[in-house]
Amino acid sequence: MRKSAAVIPVLALIAGAFGFIIRQMEVNTAFESATGFARRNASTTAILIALSGLVIILAVLFALLAMTKFKADNDYAKAFA
Repeated sequence: MRKSAAVIPVLALIAGAFGFIIRQMEVNTAFESATGFARRNASTTAILIALSGLVIILAVLFALLAMTKFKADNDYAKAFA
């Protein structure tokens, strides 16, 4: 496997690990222990939302990059020759 083929899965794995860690921190700090209701202005919730948005933006950028880098030819006659 080429090095470039491993970049996207590795970045997804790293983002997933950070998301897991931040979610565990959020569960431990952003909710009241007695009632289970969310606290207002919990910083870990904002960080988790920002991380999710960043991952979505990076996924779209990687998809656009892959579409432009690996564009197929429009000549289909070669496929049936």
